[in-house]
Amino acid sequence: MKAFWPRLLTTALTALVAASVSLAGTVHGSVINRTTGKPIPNTDVDSSQPTQGMALLASVKSDAQGQFTATHDAIGTGPVLIRATYQGVSFMRFFRRAARRDVEVFDVTRSEGYLPASHVITCNRATAR
Repeated sequence: MKAFWPRLLTTALTALVAASVSLAGTVHGSVINRTTGKPIPNTDVDSSQPTQGMALLASVKSDAQGQFTATHDAIGTGPVLIRATYQGVSFMRFFRRAARRDVEVFDVTRSEGYLPASHVITCNRATAR
């Protein structure tokens, strides 16, 4: 009976470590167009490690529902930058831990004089300091 509790504790700790190792190295998320509110399919998604000279960790495409999964041993061991390229523009998201991470993109226009109805970021130099 004395051997039961140490074995149970060892089994529980082994299962916990195995579960945490299986989650490390993977980031899952979706690419969402915040202009329309819809997921974006077939978008290039790259993950890089900024502390290692922007070393490319994984390069994937979002699926038909805008979902992506990137896997690399270094994901989860340090900060990671996720970059989604949409309409020729890179949209980025920085995170410290592997988990579910969504990347927001916005519609892009090349026309001068066009102002979108929402999601406009302006910066006044006097207030930016």
